[in-house]
Amino acid sequence: MPVATHDLVSSPVRPQLGWIGRLRTALMTRAYRVLSDQTLVQRARARDYAAFDALVARYRRRLYTMAFGSLGDEGEARQALRETVLQAFADIDSFGRQCTPGTWLYLQGFRSVFKRMNLPPGKYVFENRAAW
Repeated sequence: MPVATHDLVSSPVRPQLGWIGRLRTALMTRAYRVLSDQTLVQRARARDYAAFDALVARYRRRLYTMAFGSLGDEGEARQALRETVLQAFADIDSFGRQCTPGTWLYLQGFRSVFKRMNLPPGKYVFENRAAW
């Protein structure tokens, strides 16, 4: 079943807006798609919701695929993605230049998935697999 894109981006993050505000945000999100990730992060730090929407829209499908592959349930994967977006927006100021925004969002996604899988917090070692 295809995932509806409008309910997975960052609708839980946006404040309650009227239809004019939602239209403006949607148009700004489309305009922001041509900007670099670093520019979007800078604008998101200034609490620009459209910039954050555009940033998450670039990585949404990969985040959902990772969550669905780990959890195996569509509802759980959607909920983990929502938690990821909320947590990422709350922690946008902690984003450093050690990694790309995509990697940072992916790590936020793993934290949400691990929390949903009831794994204890801490460091996790991922199995190294030989590349073919």
